[in-house]
Amino acid sequence: MPNSTSHNKLVELRTQYGKDAEFVSKDGFSFNAFDDVWTLNALGRTGEKVVWEDRFNKKFNLEDQIVLRLAVAKYAKTRAASTVNSLTNWLHRTNLKNIELHELKTIVLEDNGEARKYVKTLVQVCYRFDSERFNQIYEWSRKLESSNYKPPIFDIEKGAFSDLENNAINVAMNQRFIALQSDGYEPASSKNSGISYVQRAQNFIAARLTLTLGRRPSNLIQLKWLDILPRSIPLESSDNTDFPNHSLDADEHFVDDDELHVRMFLAKHKNRFREAVETSPLILNHLLSREIIWYRQGYFSFFRKHLKSQNITLSRSEMDKVFSRCPVFFHSSLFDTHFLNKKILFEAITANGSGFHYDSTTLNANIRNMFESLLVCSERLPKDKFKIGNNRIRHTIGTNAARDNLHIAVIAKQLGNTVGAARIYIDMSDEVRAEIDRKFLGNETLLKAFSSEISVKLEGSEILIIDVSGEIAGKSKNVKTCLTCTRKKPIGCYGCSNFKALVTANHRLYLEEAMELYQIRLDMGQQEKTLVELKKQIRYIEVTIEVCDRFLSLEGTSHDK
Repeated sequence: MPNSTSHNKLVELRTQYGKDAEFVSKDGFSFNAFDDVWTLNALGRTGEKVVWEDRFNKKFNLEDQIVLRLAVAKYAKTRAASTVNSLTNWLHRTNLKNIELHELKTIVLEDNGEARKYVKTLVQVCYRFDSERFNQIYEWSRKLESSNYKPPIFDIEKGAFSDLENNAINVAMNQRFIALQSDGYEPASSKNSGISYVQRAQNFIAARLTLTLGRRPSNLIQLKWLDILPRSIPLESSDNTDFPNHSLDADEHFVDDDELHVRMFLAKHKNRFREAVETSPLILNHLLSREIIWYRQGYFSFFRKHLKSQNITLSRSEMDKVFSRCPVFFHSSLFDTHFLNKKILFEAITANGSGFHYDSTTLNANIRNMFESLLVCSERLPKDKFKIGNNRIRHTIGTNAARDNLHIAVIAKQLGNTVGAARIYIDMSDEVRAEIDRKFLGNETLLKAFSSEISVKLEGSEILIIDVSGEIAGKSKNVKTCLTCTRKKPIGCYGCSNFKALVTANHRLYLEEAMELYQIRLDMGQQEKTLVELKKQIRYIEVTIEVCDRFLSLEGTSHDK
C-alpha cells in the first residue's frame, strides 16, 4: 500500500536525483520536481503554482510518485501553467491509484466526460518521460477512440444564448456601464483612495471584451496598454514591443471619438507569455472603445497618483512609456508595491513581462462574478440554471455568424480559432437550421416570457413609450436605458427586457409598419440575411399581440384593432 511521502523523504529524493530533478518552466521559472509547490510564472500576486497535496502522496506508491513528478515536471517545460495545473488537479481527484494498463482501462470505462481526455494526456506525458517503460500503455492509448463528445451548441444550459437572452445580457451590460459612470472613480470616503472603483471598471471591461470578442481570460491576461491604440496609430500584429514614437497620454490621445483596435495574443500554445500574436488586430466598435477609454483614464489617473505618493517623478514621455507597459487587467499588487526609485519601476514593469498581470483563473472568476451580478433572466431557464460563461458566449458568436452565412474563415477569425475548430458551426445540417427557425418562430417559451412583459395600466410616474403620432405603446422600466438607446421607438422596444407593452395599445399598427419596412428593404435589394434584426422585431411584436389577445380574452374584453 502507498504511504504518505514525508518531508524528509522528499529532501532525500532531491539529493538523490540532483540536477536531474531541476527544471525550468515554460515561462522561465526554476523549480525542483520534489518540491511540494512549483511556481511556474509570475502571474497574480505570487505566481501560478502547482501544489502536490498529501492525498496525492497517499494514493500512489513511491515509485509512481517519482515518475509522475518527473514526467509532469518535464511537461511543464513546454506547457502553460494552467494546462499543467489541469492535469495535476485531475491526478489529485481521480480514482486512479497506479499507472498500470488495467487501472487506466478501468478509469476509462468509468468515464465521466473528462477521464478519457486526461488519461490520454497522462499516458503521453509518461511516454515522453520513459518511452520504453510506457510503450505498451502508449500503444493502447493510440487506439483509444476519443470521446464522442460534441460541443453542446444548442443545449439550453450550455449552448448558444437565445436572441432574448443575448439581448437581455447586452441591455444589462449597458445599464451597468451607465451606473459605473455615474459612480465615477472618486468615492466620498475610501481608505484605498477609490482603487476599488477602478477594479470594478476593470471587471466590467474584461466581461465586455469576453462578450464582444469571444476571447478567453487566457487571451486577455496578456494584454498591455501598448496593445490597445486608436486606429490612427498603426498596430502591427508581429511586433509586441514599445511604441516610442507615439505619446500615449490618456488625456490627449485617447478621446471619446476614437475607435480602437487591439492586438490579441493566442493561448493554448507552447509559446511563452505574449509570444504568440493573432494574425491581425481586432477592431473595437465605438461603444466598446468609449468604455475602454473611460476605464483607461481612471486607471491612468490612479497609477500616476500612486507613483506621486512614492515621490517618483516622471517626464511626460517616461510616464507614457511605463503606463503603456502596464497590464490592462492588473493585479492589486501593482498598487501595493513600493517602487524605491525610477530605475526599479522600469525594471519591474516591462514590455513583455508578466509582473502584475492577473492569472487566468482569477480573472475568469472575476468575469463570472461580474455576469452573475447583472441578475439577467432567461425565458428558457430558472434563475439558478441560467449561467453566462465563456463557452456559451463563443457558441453564440459562432452560431449567429453561421446563421448569417459568414465564411468559415471569418468565423474562425472572430473566435480566434482554427478553421477546423470553427467547422462545427458551419456543419449544421439544413434540418438543424430549419429546427432552429421553427423553434424561434413558434416558440411557446416566447409567449411565456412575454406574458410578464405587459402592463394593464399606466402610472403617472412611469416613462411612456410614445410614437410620432402620440399613440402610447407601453412604458419603460428604466429611463436611463431608454435615453441611451438608439433603436427606433417603439418598433425597436419590443423584445427589450426594459419595455412593458400596454395591453390596450395598437400593437398591430407597429407590426404593419415593421413588415412594410421589411418589404421596402427587400425591394431595395437588401438580402434577407442582413435583415435578421428587423425579422426578430416583427416576431416580438407578433408575440406581444398574441399575449395581449390572450389576456383580453380571459378578461372578456373585445380587442379588435
